Amino acid sequence: MNNVRVPGASRPMTTAEKYYAFLDRTWPTHPMMAADLDRCFPVEWVEDRWRAFCARRIYTRLMPTGDLTIVDGGTARFDFSGKVTPTDRWPDEVVREADTARQLERVIGCLYLASPSEGVSRLVVGGHHSVLDGRGGVEELQRFVRFLDGQDVQTQDQISLTPSSGSRFAWETDRSVLLDVLGKMRARNEELGELHPLDWPVGDSTRRSRLAEVPFGTHESSALVTRARAEGARPFATVAGACLLAVARAVCAVERGTFQLNVPADRGARATGRDVPPAMNVGVVSRRYTVAVDDRWELVREIASTVRAALEHGEAELFFFLSRLENVKDLSSGVDRVARAIVAAPPAVSVTNVGVFDHESDPAWLRRLWTYLAPTPNQVISYSCLSYRGRVSSTLWTDDLRVTPGRAESLVDEYRGLLL
Repeated sequence: MNNVRVPGASRPMTTAEKYYAFLDRTWPTHPMMAADLDRCFPVEWVEDRWRAFCARRIYTRLMPTGDLTIVDGGTARFDFSGKVTPTDRWPDEVVREADTARQLERVIGCLYLASPSEGVSRLVVGGHHSVLDGRGGVEELQRFVRFLDGQDVQTQDQISLTPSSGSRFAWETDRSVLLDVLGKMRARNEELGELHPLDWPVGDSTRRSRLAEVPFGTHESSALVTRARAEGARPFATVAGACLLAVARAVCAVERGTFQLNVPADRGARATGRDVPPAMNVGVVSRRYTVAVDDRWELVREIASTVRAALEHGEAELFFFLSRLENVKDLSSGVDRVARAIVAAPPAVSVTNVGVFDHESDPAWLRRLWTYLAPTPNQVISYSCLSYRGRVSSTLWTDDLRVTPGRAESLVDEYRGLLL
């Protein structure tokens, strides 16, 4: 099905979208957005509402194709599944959904998990990385919750526009600047030395994901932010630093070492009109840090300053420039290139800051929002955090083949202990 043609609006993929399309064929990394609800609905009713929502909203119908275009897949490709099951089974259902390889031409789908005996339910919206990522997916999930609440949702039928191709950074037009940037990155990596984990295994096609949901209450979240500010740090850098320290202690059993931190950043411009959804444009800032238990806040401040500077200099965009996928027009060659890049990439901790979300129009029974993203074979863990209604919600993803279950549990304990 890699070359299915679908009638409807379409446009060529951006370089970032190509990368994630190839990545999904190499190793499924389907992003998933979740909403926890303090009430239950009949599964059939939610399915009917999702179908009506998809008819109105092009975002839910977007899909990648084998000829490297983003298209409106239409309502005939409707994707919904629902299950009545206790809450302690929900993480397994989410993992099963994330670990299942899907055909390339799959529109964004909805999984509904309900536990009537507990009076709660969960909506999970998932799809291919090349169309569903960044803030856009969470915002669309919020719209669907409002739609379930009986609120009107505007029809949106225009396909997302590609970002402007104009140069914004000096390295894009000046080769000497590019070489200088690459030289400094190489020198910094060499200075910091060998990366932990030192015994990181070679990735293979097998996966057994392990998901840990790590919620923080209102008071815990407030204390986290207050402590960070008192130390002259930002909340995201604080949790990223805690994540690296937790990996050092629980996974590598070291008090000091060099670790690679990947920070995916949403670089897409916000939509200029309500009729057009934003294009997926998530870049990656990848840097090495010396992680030491006794220098925690120095690490946190370094993360904050270096990530901010890297974004200003265009290192997130440089990630895709170096992938050399801009002119790739063949699916198989692109998949092969990304597969080889993943195998060659160093072990890394990936930490995503999804941001703070406004709840003004949301019904009171929408308790919290989550995001999930299973890690690629070179990632020790993949972590995301999101703030909603004054509460920080985070998820930690690992793989049993690379982080054993016992160490994964210790990882969560270390992480919480560092932040609380």
